[in-house]
Amino acid sequence: MIDKNCAAAVKHHAMNAITELTALLHACEGQCSAEEYESFRKGVGLSIGAVHDQLLRAIFSAYPELNHLRDLQFVEKNQNSRVSRPNSLNSKVNASMPGGIEMSRERALICRNHGLEALNEISGAVYDCQGYCTEEDFEVLKLSAGHAVGKIYSQLLAPIYSKYPEIDHRHYEDKSQLE
Repeated sequence: MIDKNCAAAVKHHAMNAITELTALLHACEGQCSAEEYESFRKGVGLSIGAVHDQLLRAIFSAYPELNHLRDLQFVEKNQNSRVSRPNSLNSKVNASMPGGIEMSRERALICRNHGLEALNEISGAVYDCQGYCTEEDFEVLKLSAGHAVGKIYSQLLAPIYSKYPEIDHRHYEDKSQLE
């Protein structure tokens, strides 16, 4: 089982990643077409869902006291609002932005930076737990984090990089070229 201090660190980083993803969504609002914004909104939702399902759910299962939301009253969700076929939704999200998102380069940089901060938080969660849990638990954590990172990249960053490949952080050693 994952160490409680490590679990708390994962929760902290995962919640920060969710905050950054939400900020990314707000940064894009009004900066692109309604259809593209809807695709971004779905991408953010899928990414936050991956962070929750792959990281937070296991932490809250092992340590329910870390779940600050457990005591809140929630309205039951309509079952029709749940995504039942995520692969189908992923195809729709990607297909609606074949040339990338339509927004200014300046706004794309802001959105990219929020996405990268979310990735950084998830990576920080994994790094902070190294050595504080069993190798087996650490491998599970890495795989879970990898799933969440994949969603953030494919659903949020890839459409931005498709439109503005010059701001793709992976292609530059001199980071000053990215601003």
